[in-house]
Amino acid sequence: LLLSNLNGEMRILVPGLRVVRPRIMGSPFTTELVLDRSDTAWLENLETRYYMYPVHVSLSFLFTPTLASALYLLQLRLLHRDYGDVFRLVNTVATDVEFSPEEAQIFKALGENGDCHPDAHACRIRISLVTSDSPVSCPWDEPTQMAKYIHKIAHVSASCRLSASEEMQALELCQQQLDKQDVVRKRWHRLTRKSSKKFSKKCLIQFFRPRKIFKTKKMKMNFSKPSRKPFVNKLVCRPITTKSSPSSCEFCR
Repeated sequence: LLLSNLNGEMRILVPGLRVVRPRIMGSPFTTELVLDRSDTAWLENLETRYYMYPVHVSLSFLFTPTLASALYLLQLRLLHRDYGDVFRLVNTVATDVEFSPEEAQIFKALGENGDCHPDAHACRIRISLVTSDSPVSCPWDEPTQMAKYIHKIAHVSASCRLSASEEMQALELCQQQLDKQDVVRKRWHRLTRKSSKKFSKKCLIQFFRPRKIFKTKKMKMNFSKPSRKPFVNKLVCRPITTKSSPSSCEFCR
């Protein structure tokens, strides 16, 4: 909504709703935007339901009075694929303090579009450089974005090309991220090796538990050879009296 007063000063009134760029199969590079009015969580974090942008007298650019309005305008231009304007607007979102809930949700939404255009990678790297001294983390992986930027650097437009000093700063930032990941990876491997050793040792103890108990308790069992005693015939003749032979024996008969 374009507003104007008696002095000819113009302002643009923009609703602070969540903006989505739908995927269209027939138009992969579409710039159509849709306002999501059903996102109640987004609306609850807003301090105001709209943003007011004063227009310069030359009608060539807008003023961003607050950080939230600057982030919202940055998101709109990034979704509309105005990469040159985004690259120039990035300096207005520089900060050294924590984002408010309103600012944090807009900043997080910058990484949800999944745009793989070469200029989009350059804009994300520029945003990472501007916010590198702030206690906020970007909603994308800086080494991945830098690798894609280098891979597509021949297709990056002149208005979004990083300078040599900015590329060096971005590479140092990526190196710091990779060093942190390497430390975490080494610690993870170390802990997994320890846990696997403990698991294998436990399995061995459970498997060989009968032998171990037998050895530790030292069960005293008599394994000596039985003494060889001479065979003694304990058969005794028992007389059996019958009618035919009264004195006959059971074995002598």
